[in-house]
Amino acid sequence: MRDFQKFIEKNRREMYAVAYDNCQHDEEGHCIFPKDDPWMNDTAWDTD
Repeated sequence: MRDFQKFIEKNRREMYAVAYDNCQHDEEGHCIFPKDDPWMNDTAWDTD
């Protein structure tokens, strides 16, 4: 676990940049999820 923590601490800026680039942003700059993200679509799991 310490290796992972060291990796995150060492690469913090890059990790934030990747996370920021993978989001859609509103007018205020807040990160929002894309509409096609299946994790945010409740009906995607109702396949019965």
